[in-house]
Amino acid sequence: MKIELIETRSPLLLITEGNIMRCRKLIYLLLPLYKLSHHSGRKKEELI
Repeated sequence: MKIELIETRSPLLLITEGNIMRCRKLIYLLLPLYKLSHHSGRKKEELI
């Protein structure tokens, strides 16, 4: 039973690790854009 769990768990871990790395890359790319849009939105509100 233990061996079966390890065999089924290891590919899932590899997949999730790959997804986390992809998500991190996306987050690093999107964060500056989000911050810029958020700041510009705040400035517009202040002007109004």
